Amino acid sequence: MHQTFHLVPEGFSPREDSLNSHIERVAVHPEVGEGVAVNFVTDRYPATIVSVSKSGQTIEIQRDRAVRTDGNGMSDSQTYEYERDPEGSTTKARFSKRDRVYRTTGGQQVSVGRSRYYDFSF
Repeated sequence: MHQTFHLVPEGFSPREDSLNSHIERVAVHPEVGEGVAVNFVTDRYPATIVSVSKSGQTIEIQRDRAVRTDGNGMSDSQTYEYERDPEGSTTKARFSKRDRVYRTTGGQQVSVGRSRYYDFSF
């Protein structure tokens, strides 16, 4: 069974969609220091949670540095090393009960796990 991890506030449980009934959904509560990815269309940018509101509904994230470590050029096969960037830009993300995800003020979805991906096809 495939697991999809959803970043959700404490006490909120993700629903099981009939369309995705074969997917086991696991709630992950946001914690300061946890790595996340900000999804922008088909690209992903790494960030770290730097604060969580008392209710867990709002998180503040700070952009991390990603250094590409493969030699694959303009390929979908990409690997990166990540490091915190104390000078990285920060933004807030709020939990959407309707969509059941965190979204930045610009509408980008925030997902669990620090990752970077650049889609060369755009």
